[in-house]
This record gives sequence, structure tokens and C-alpha cells, in this order.
Amino acid sequence: MPYTIKEVSEKTGLTIPAIRYYETEGILPPVARNESGNRVFKDGDIEWLNLICCLRSTGMPVRHIKKFVRMCLEGDSTINQRITMLVEHEKYVDEQLETLSHYKNAIAWKINYFSGIKKKIEERGNP
Repeated sequence: MPYTIKEVSEKTGLTIPAIRYYETEGILPPVARNESGNRVFKDGDIEWLNLICCLRSTGMPVRHIKKFVRMCLEGDSTINQRITMLVEHEKYVDEQLETLSHYKNAIAWKINYFSGIKKKIEERGNP
């Protein structure tokens, strides 16, 4: 099913300029165009954008995403390199999750600590 850039923006949450940038910079594989020169997106393009958003949101540098896309376009001969790249990124994401979990626990501890102080203050104020 064909989509306009506006529809793709709504489906992915990306701005239209971001989508254009991703294609221009080679982060998104080239998108088909109609006779008027307008981009005509397909489901596969949306899948690419969702993967790009996933990788970007989990901290993969743009240059690595570009490399990954290039390797995908080269075909099956790069499959091992792509797996290696994704495994390395997964390790990075796991480390980030562990760090965030630690920070979340610290925040939860502070919430409980301050809630206890608040409770004591309220109890002192009510004879």
C-alpha cells in the first residue's frame, strides 16, 4: 500500500524533515517516487523507519545506522557483519538498561525516604 510522506510521519511519529533527512543522508534506503517526483512510501519503508527509530532511540550512532543500511543493501554477503553489529548494540542496550534500573532504584529509594519525612512532619502537625 502506498503512503504519502505525511502519512508516514503520522505512522512513525517522525517529522517530515526528519524523514527527508534520513533518506538524503542514506540512513533510509532510497524511496520510490511518482511521476511528480513525490516520495511514495511502501510498508517496507515504514519498517525501515521503525528500525532506524529503534536503533537511534537506543543510542546507536547515525554513522553505524548508515553502515548497517549499506550492508543490508549489499545483500546476504554481509549477514554476519550485521548480526555482529546488532549483537554489539544489544550489549550496549543491556548495559544502559542496567544503569537505568540502578538509577530508578535510587529514585524510588529517595521517594520512600522523602515520603517518610513528609509523614513525620504531618504527624507532628496533628496533635
